[in-house]
Amino acid sequence: YGETFASRLLLGTARYPSPQVLENAVTRAQPCMLTASLRRQGAGGLDPSQGIWPLLQKMQVPVLPNTAGCHSLQEAITTAEMAREVFNTPWIKLELIGDDYTLQPDTLNLVSAAEQLVKSGFKVLPYTTDDLVLCQRLVDVGCQAVMPWAAPIGTGKGPINPYALRTLRERLNVPLIVDAGLGLPSHACQVMEWGFDAVLLNTAVALSQDPVAMAGAFADAVRAGRSAFLAGARRRSVLIRLKFQLKKENQRRGNLLRELGEKAWERDIPVRDSDLIRTELTRLLGKKKNDKHITIITLNENIQSLLISHLIKYILHMSDVYHS
Repeated sequence: YGETFASRLLLGTARYPSPQVLENAVTRAQPCMLTASLRRQGAGGLDPSQGIWPLLQKMQVPVLPNTAGCHSLQEAITTAEMAREVFNTPWIKLELIGDDYTLQPDTLNLVSAAEQLVKSGFKVLPYTTDDLVLCQRLVDVGCQAVMPWAAPIGTGKGPINPYALRTLRERLNVPLIVDAGLGLPSHACQVMEWGFDAVLLNTAVALSQDPVAMAGAFADAVRAGRSAFLAGARRRSVLIRLKFQLKKENQRRGNLLRELGEKAWERDIPVRDSDLIRTELTRLLGKKKNDKHITIITLNENIQSLLISHLIKYILHMSDVYHS
C-alpha cells in the first residue's frame, strides 16, 4: 500500500499475562504493527482511562485493527468501519470466520468482503488459507498484501503445507505476511527464508512461559530468516539417480531394493537428509563402485515430495523386474 516499515514482525495483543508483560514484549520485539480487536476493546468500553487502549497509545506502535469474531460479511464490514473511527486508521486486518472450532476463514465470502472494504478506502490485509486461487482473487479485487496461514490459529504446528506456501510466494507479486500457526521461532525463520515478507504472531508469544524472551526470539528469527533469503539460501532437497546393471542373477539386490522402498515408506525418510539416504543405499546395495552410482543433486524443495514418491515407485518396480 505504498508504505514501508522498519520491522517485518507484527504482534498480537491478546492473552498476555498482564499489560506490563505485553509492553515489555513489544519493547523487546520492536514490531512494525500491533493488532487489536475492536470487539475485545469494546469489553472495556474503550474508556480512555482503562483497558488496553491507553497502553496501545503509550507504546506508539501503529495499530492494525482486526475484525476478529465476525461471522458474516456485513458484520465484518460494520466492525471495520467502527474500527476506522475508533483507531483513526485505514488499515484493517480482515478476519471473516467460517468455522468456530478451527477459526478457518470463510473462503466463500472473504473476497466479497475484501472488495467492499477496498472500495471504501481501507488498506485491507485479509487473513486467509494457503489456497492459491483464493489468494489470487483477493489480489484481483484490490488487496495489495495477503495474510495466508501457516496452520490454523492457535495450533502452533508451523507450516503444515510447505508446498502451498512456497507456491504462493512464487506466484504472487504482492507482500505476503504469514499469519497464524507459527509456534516456534524456527517456524518464523523458515517462512522468511522462503521469501515471505513478514509474520504475525500472538499465541506463541503471549502463552509462552516468558513472553518477553519469546518475543525477542521471534524477532531475531525473523531477521535471521530474511538475511538468509537475501543471501541466497538454497532450499535443500535431493534427487537420487541410481544406475544398476540389470542381471537375472541379481535377485538378492532386488530384495534389498524392495527393503529400501519399504523402509522409506514406513519411516518416511526425510529427503532433505541426503547423508541418511546415501547411507541406506550404501548399506543395502553394497560398496562396490562398479555396482552402483549414486549422485545427490540439490534441487528446489518444492518438488521433494514428488521426487521421493517417484524414487519409491522406481525401487519397487525394479524389485519386480529382478524377480521376473
